[in-house]
Amino acid sequence: MTDQAQTHSQPSGTQEKILQLAQENPELTNAEIADRINGRVATVRDTLITYDEPAETSDKPPTEISKPVDSASFNATESAVLEYALRNPAATNAEIAAAVDTHVGLVRDIRDEHEATATLPDDGRSVSSTETDQADSSATTQEELSEIEEEILEAATNNPEYSIADIASDVGARIPLVRDTLAAHQV
Repeated sequence: MTDQAQTHSQPSGTQEKILQLAQENPELTNAEIADRINGRVATVRDTLITYDEPAETSDKPPTEISKPVDSASFNATESAVLEYALRNPAATNAEIAAAVDTHVGLVRDIRDEHEATATLPDDGRSVSSTETDQADSSATTQEELSEIEEEILEAATNNPEYSIADIASDVGARIPLVRDTLAAHQV
């Protein structure tokens, strides 16, 4: 690979941004760099490999990752992907990408890098608490719902073919709020 790095052409503008960000912020993951330049993780990964500057943590096993792996240590996309994956272990990368409104490749990279060591947020919910959540939500009355939650539930009921992202767009809410509201009310 060193021979390739020595014979490659000059980096493009995007590649220069990637290389500069990686050099100035070695703690950033490929996904974080992609997020900051509004690019793709694969482009970041390939650029860093091509120009022989892989991220320091990319080859470390999960037990040696210097970045903490609790729910507070991830960016919004990483958090949404990991929470969905941990709460829905049978979900495919494509299903997760559709649910959190991102790209399948980004989901794959985030899961590969963090899923084995990530934890769910300490919000009192667990993967096995679905039955408890269902019982709790059936006791919820309309007066207890916020206006946006009511809009989310109405949109989901009136448009069963809508994805979480469609509902979020329709009512002007964030995807995690829509996802959590629908889960809490079994819609």
